Amino acid sequence: MKTALAVLMLSVCTFANAQEIKTAERDLADEVGSIDLKAGVTKNQAGAIALFYCERHIGGCGSTDAPVSQGSNWQITPRTGTDGSPDKDKILVGKHSGKVSWSKGPPLIYFRW
Repeated sequence: MKTALAVLMLSVCTFANAQEIKTAERDLADEVGSIDLKAGVTKNQAGAIALFYCERHIGGCGSTDAPVSQGSNWQITPRTGTDGSPDKDKILVGKHSGKVSWSKGPPLIYFRW
């Protein structure tokens, strides 16, 4: 009887503690919503993605400039420090790849479309 009770308790505890693992990519997808990568990331979506990246991966980042179209990417300048100085490195958002990168930070892949 004690063994059966122990097995039951262990099963319930394991099930109750099961949680979805949140990754930066999942957080980004939850915040920005669906994007049709075939049609391409819009300017507004690129701006939201860059701000998300800025807030989580660039120390001292306070805001971002408007996205600028550069070939297959959107380029967004992060503003850092108390004076909001433009960073020399741009955040890149792939228009059709969903890849988000900044030279000194981790790359992210936007996967919900």
